[in-house]
Parts: sequence; structure tokens; C-alpha cells
Amino acid sequence: MTEIHPEMRSAYDIVAFRRPEWLVGHGMHQLVVGRIETPTVYLDGVRYGNCEALKTIGAMDVGEVRYLDGLDATTRFGSGNRSGAILVSTRRR
Repeated sequence: MTEIHPEMRSAYDIVAFRRPEWLVGHGMHQLVVGRIETPTVYLDGVRYGNCEALKTIGAMDVGEVRYLDGLDATTRFGSGNRSGAILVSTRRR
């Protein structure tokens, strides 16, 4: 995901445009206590929040975005990641 269009202002915009299925657990809705659970966001390896947190990361700060499915995310980061994880790495300046 290296090409950023001018209308893309945040990491959320990048993901929504390039990989919208990531925003809903890789296309699989996880219904948890009456709500849909979304992937957990990790910024430079640190838990950052849910998909809404992507809106606070500027598009120009994004170096790479990757997705881990629920099993891989749980193996790497522990419980609470069954809907997967979106890993955002910032650009090194």
C-alpha cells in the first residue's frame, strides 16, 4: 500500500479504499454481545485501539499496513484478537 491518493487523509481511508474487508475481520463479522467486533489496531507493535483508531493516524505517516487473521493475531498478541489485527508501521524519517 504505497500509493496514497490526495483524498486519503488517514490510515482508515487507506484501508477502506485498498482493503475494506479488513475493517470487518477479514470479511467475517464477529457478533459479540450484540455488537460487531472489528480487528484490533497495532501501531508500531503497540496496541492502539479498534478500527476507529485508524482515523487518528495520518496517511502520510503510514509506511506499511498488514492484516493478521484471528488465529495469527491471537498467537502473536494474545487473547482479545479473534477478529484479527491490523498492523500499521509508521514511516521512518
